[in-house]
Amino acid sequence: MPRKWCIALALLLLGSSGAARADEVPGTAILARTGTDALIIWDATPAIAAIVAGNVSDDAGMRRLESDAVTIASAHAKDLTAAKTISVRITYAKTGAVSPVYGSATFAGVERVATISIPRTLVIGDIKRTESSISDGKIPAGITIVVSGKLPPH
Repeated sequence: MPRKWCIALALLLLGSSGAARADEVPGTAILARTGTDALIIWDATPAIAAIVAGNVSDDAGMRRLESDAVTIASAHAKDLTAAKTISVRITYAKTGAVSPVYGSATFAGVERVATISIPRTLVIGDIKRTESSISDGKIPAGITIVVSGKLPPH
């Protein structure tokens, strides 16, 4: 095996231990507001497309999105030193009918699925435990989740 492939494999294995990294979460997360109540807007369109394509139930899909939102909050927490809470707003782009002119689906707006608000102390501490609890459907104390939309039908 060539040396560069061995190094790449070693880095991959070292990087895969522990909690999921934010760059492994599908979609784009943008820091929208700093301060004591920081806000991150996450365009989770690719993650939601995978949930729909995989025929994942709505409950399991929401738990996956909520856990990924915690991962995103954790990745930003070290830079948000003034934040008491970090909120992640989960959104996706809705598509409409196929345009006869362009031959592709039209944009039908943005759906706000949910907003998860997390105390910064929970995402700089034992993040793996927090992600695991949410994945199991157990919301740790201090975390609030406001569901404001729904996943697309599948």
